[in-house]
Amino acid sequence: MTPEDTGPIGSDKNWKGIGISLLVIAGVLSLIGLSIVLLSNDDAGKPFGSELTLDDLFQRDFQLHDPDAKWISDEEIIFRSWDGDIMKANTQSNETQLLLKNTTFATFKASTFAVSPDLNFVLLGYDVKQVSTSQ
Repeated sequence: MTPEDTGPIGSDKNWKGIGISLLVIAGVLSLIGLSIVLLSNDDAGKPFGSELTLDDLFQRDFQLHDPDAKWISDEEIIFRSWDGDIMKANTQSNETQLLLKNTTFATFKASTFAVSPDLNFVLLGYDVKQVSTSQ
């Protein structure tokens, strides 16, 4: 075996090949970074929407709605809508029927309700206070 077959031995390295490979790696990384920047949303550093104010908390979007739903049969449910009306909904036919308008709640300042089994009467509760917590 002659030294011409094995190539130079020692600190003589292929600097040209190392330089080309580093340029290729840097090019690939820069293309990846460029694609991330171009494909990302522009509003990543901006807050979403406007700032929240105290008045925003009193809007309908931030209020809790308890429909106080009660099943009256296997297919029908009575609930209080967002507007305050008492509605009867049929889950099979997807029909709703108005039982009591919200103006009645406002007139009597009622907070709760109960409907009779025959759906002819509605009991309104107002100024409801808990009497005792123990038994």
